[in-house]
Amino acid sequence: MRTLLSISFFFYLTSCTERNSEYKAEVTPKIIDTNFHLINAFGSVSGDTSKFIELNCGLYINDKGTLAYKAIDNSYRMDTTGNERPFDVYLTTIYGADLSDTINGGLREMKYVVDTSTFKILGTFYFKDKNHIYDFNPMMDGGTIAINPDIDLKTFQILESEVYAKDKKHCYYRGRIIEGADLRSFKVLDTSFSFHIAFDNKNYYDCENKMKLADIKEQSLDSIRRKNGL
Repeated sequence: MRTLLSISFFFYLTSCTERNSEYKAEVTPKIIDTNFHLINAFGSVSGDTSKFIELNCGLYINDKGTLAYKAIDNSYRMDTTGNERPFDVYLTTIYGADLSDTINGGLREMKYVVDTSTFKILGTFYFKDKNHIYDFNPMMDGGTIAINPDIDLKTFQILESEVYAKDKKHCYYRGRIIEGADLRSFKVLDTSFSFHIAFDNKNYYDCENKMKLADIKEQSLDSIRRKNGL
């Protein structure tokens, strides 16, 4: 009889404990860490809570001396409230900066590459300092930054559309050389649907690609060009 009473009492206490535990779990507020962000270093993304401070040049630095460019990661969404939201991601490495690295695309920490005293953000797709022009390639996960070895630093200029640029040697679309483009006559054509169309005295270009005659006619590019007095 005592054994049965003991067992019954044990199950009663256990069930009470479980109910209390469940109750507490329901009423305990969920905590959101507003300092949580991501760090992308050498192609690997990890969570972080260190505090980044913005510098005058537009880059950020934390208390560990990590230099970074702040972007938005829309591919990795999680939240302690259950609501999805994008995260800030700090890009801390640059491609093409270590010529001895033939495996990882020449990745090197930004703090060993960028001169912050002369660094400038030239728009959405290009950065510069006294030593380099950098291509920024925005992507769902934040993007990548790379030194562009083809661009002439002294003569580089961005055209009317941020995606197009040129220097004394080439015309560029988002850092990629537009083969055969004529430097003197190259211009951006502002159409009603896109700022990705350009032309010179020989061709029309969609991004960095030469357009076919059928596409030119279909989009009435000659008419748009005449209308704009180009």
